[in-house]
Amino acid sequence: MRQENRRLLLALLFFLWMGFVIAIFYVTQRPLLWSVALGLGDTLWTLIVTLMLVTNGSWLGYLLLNRTRPPTLSPLERALLSIGFGLGILGIFSLGFAALGWAKPVILNCVQIGLFLFFWTSKAWQPVVADLKWAVQYWRDQWGDTSRWVKLALWVALVLTLILALAPPADGFDALFYHLPGPQQILRDGGIQVHNIPHFWFPALPEGVFLWAMGLGSDRAAQLLHLVWALLSILLLWHWVQTIWDQKIARNTLLILLTIPSLFVLASWAYTDYALVFYGLAALYGVYKAYVNESDFKRGWLILAGVAAGMAMGVKYTSFLVPVSVVVLIVWWQRRQLKSALGNVALFSLIALAVAAPWYIRNAILMGNPVYPFVWDGKFWDDFRSAWYAAPHSGIGWNFVELLLLPINTTLGHRDANYYDGRMGPLFLLLFPFALYAALSRHSHSKPQDRTILAICLFGILNVAFWTFGVINSSALWQSRLLFPALIPFAAICSLGFSKIRELDTSQLQISFISNIILGLVVFVALADTAITVLLKNPMRYAAGLETRVEYLEKVQPNYAAAMQLLNETPTDAFVYFLLEPRSYYATRQVQPDPILDNLAHDIDQYGSPEEIIAAWKNQGYTHVLLYRLGADFLIVKDPQKMTEQQQDILATLIQIYLEPVGNTDNQSYELYAIP
Repeated sequence: MRQENRRLLLALLFFLWMGFVIAIFYVTQRPLLWSVALGLGDTLWTLIVTLMLVTNGSWLGYLLLNRTRPPTLSPLERALLSIGFGLGILGIFSLGFAALGWAKPVILNCVQIGLFLFFWTSKAWQPVVADLKWAVQYWRDQWGDTSRWVKLALWVALVLTLILALAPPADGFDALFYHLPGPQQILRDGGIQVHNIPHFWFPALPEGVFLWAMGLGSDRAAQLLHLVWALLSILLLWHWVQTIWDQKIARNTLLILLTIPSLFVLASWAYTDYALVFYGLAALYGVYKAYVNESDFKRGWLILAGVAAGMAMGVKYTSFLVPVSVVVLIVWWQRRQLKSALGNVALFSLIALAVAAPWYIRNAILMGNPVYPFVWDGKFWDDFRSAWYAAPHSGIGWNFVELLLLPINTTLGHRDANYYDGRMGPLFLLLFPFALYAALSRHSHSKPQDRTILAICLFGILNVAFWTFGVINSSALWQSRLLFPALIPFAAICSLGFSKIRELDTSQLQISFISNIILGLVVFVALADTAITVLLKNPMRYAAGLETRVEYLEKVQPNYAAAMQLLNETPTDAFVYFLLEPRSYYATRQVQPDPILDNLAHDIDQYGSPEEIIAAWKNQGYTHVLLYRLGADFLIVKDPQKMTEQQQDILATLIQIYLEPVGNTDNQSYELYAIP
C-alpha cells in the first residue's frame, strides 16, 4: 500500500513537472500553430457574431413585416427587407440599452445569445430559411444563361471585399474617428455619458448595431455588417430593375456598380454609408410598390416606406432628402386626389418621425439640441465652433466655370476631401447623356418603369442639388462619398442608357460592341485595383493569426500606430488632450480628441493667452498633450485660416515655456508633452 502511494505521489509530481516544462517551453517559444489557432479562432468568432446579429435581426424584421403585412411580398423581398429592417431594430434597441445603463458586455452577450437560442428552438427560423432558399434558387435561375466572366467578376468582387473586411479596423478614417470610438465609449461608460465630440451625437443607428458587435467582442464584425448592408442594397436594386425591365439591364446595373473603385473598400470599413443607401433605396422601393398600380393602392408598402425613411433618418442628418423625396412622389402620384394624398403623407411622415425620433430625443435631452450641433447651439458648442465647422466661403462659390466643371472634377476626384473612399469611376459621367436620354424617352416606358425612373431621378436630383450647394459654400463638403446614396440607385438609369447605345450602331461602326468592351475593361481595372490593394495589405495574415493587430496597424497606418504607442509612455491615469488629431480608436489612455481640428483655435478664442490656456487645461484635468506635428505643418502651408500666425506663436510659446517634452514618434510626426 505504501509502495502504491509512493508511485501515485511520484506520478503526480511528474505530472506537475511535465506541465511546468511544457508550459514554460511553449510560452517562451510560442509555436506558429498556437498563433494561427488563436487568429483563426478570433476570425471564426467574428463570423459567428456577424451571423448571429444578422439572424436575430432577420427574425425581428420578419415580426415587423408580419405586422405591416404588405401585399405581393415575394420571398426575395421578404428576405432582404427583413434583414435590413431587423438590423435597424437592433440599432434602435441598443440606444434603449445604453440609455438604461445596460450597455455592458455581459448583458449584451446574454441578450443576443438568448435571442438566437429562442429563434432556433421556437422554429422561427423555418420561414426565414425557406425564403433564403427560394432567393438563392431564384438568383441561380435568373443568372443561368449569363456569361461566365460576369459571374466570375461578381464572385471576385465579393471575395475581395470580404477579405478586406476581415482586416482589423485601420484604413477607414471615420471608423477610427467616431463610428467605432462612439460605441467603444458607451461600452466603457456602461451607458450614455456626455462627451465633447460632436460626431458622437449624430444619428447613430448603424453605430448602435456596431455596439452589439463590439459588446460581443468583435469590432471586425462591424465591418462585415456594413458589407451586409451593401449586399442588401445591391440585391434590392438588382431585383427592382430585373422585375420591371429585364435581366440584361439588371446585369449591366451590377456591372456598372462594379466599376466604382471605392465600392469595395468602403463596404469593408465600419462606415454607415451603405446603411443609408439601403434604407433610402428601401423607402423609394416601398413608395413605388404602394403606387405602382393606381387602382390598387397598397398601404402596407407605404408603411414600410415610412419605416425605411425613419431608419434612414437614424443614419445621417443628410438623410432628410429621403422622406422629402417620398412626400413629393406621393403628392405627384396622387395629385388628382389631393385629400387622400395628404392623408398618406401624414401617415408616412408620422411613421418616419416615430422611427427616427429616439436619436433626436436623445440629443434634445442631453445636448439641448435635437439636431446637435447644427441649426441651434448646444452643450460644448458656440458661434466660434459653428463658423469653424461650417468653413463658410471656402467652397467653389458661384463660379460658372467651376460649376460647369463640377461633374468632371468630382469624377476625377483630385479635389475630394477623402479621395480614397469617394472614387466613383468613369462610367457615370460617360453614360450620363444616354441615361438622360433614356429617362426622358417616356413614350417607350411602361407605367412601372416610368415611376421607377421618376423615383430614382427625383432622389438623385435632390441629392446632387444639396451636395452642390454644400460644395459651393464649404470645401469640407467636397466628398463624393456623400453622393453614393443617390449614385448607386442611379446605376439602374445608367444601365438603361447603356442599352440605348445600340441605337447608334451603323454598318461602319458597332459602337455598342466597343461600349461593351469598355464596360468589361473598366470592371477589370476596378477589380484588379482592389486585388492589388488586398495583396499589399494582406489582411489574411492577420485573419489567420500570423500577424498581430499592432503589426497590421503599423503596416498600413505607421504614423498613427506610433502615436497610439506613444501614449503608453504616460501614466495609466493620464488624460491626454489631442491637437489636430480627431481619431482616438486604439488609444490606451483617456483622451480628448480634436474632432473638428479646433481645440487650439477654440482655446485661444476662449482664453486668449498661453497662461490662461494652460490654466484651463489643468482645470479640466488634462495631464498631457499629443500634437500632430505633420498636421500643423500642413495647415501652415495649405490652410493658413486654420493655423494663423497668432496660433503658431501661441503653440510655440506653450511648447517652449509651459509644456514638458515626453517623447515623439520616429519621424517626428507626433509629439507628446506633459502639463507640469
